[in-house]
Amino acid sequence: MKKNIIALAIATVFAAPVAMADAPTIYGQLNLNINAEDRTGDKGLTVDSVASRLGIKGSEDLGNGLKAVYKIEFGLDSVADESGAAPLSARNQYLGLAG
Repeated sequence: MKKNIIALAIATVFAAPVAMADAPTIYGQLNLNINAEDRTGDKGLTVDSVASRLGIKGSEDLGNGLKAVYKIEFGLDSVADESGAAPLSARNQYLGLAG
């Protein structure tokens, strides 16, 4: 439950300014591995999240041939574990000018 609240709070902080821009693109990729394990007679399946990500990117016209560009991307740990680790981690993020 705490992970969902943290994820929602982080998404809200970054989505509010982006909501004012023209048509941001929300994208993501979910990469999961299913592993069959056989350790000392203990057989089972595990699921691992590998390089999954979630992001928002776009631009805003500033006039005079300039535009602001941004990208906010997070690593996404989609597999719940008991370590208490945050489900989102910083990845590729930038804010800049293009002309």
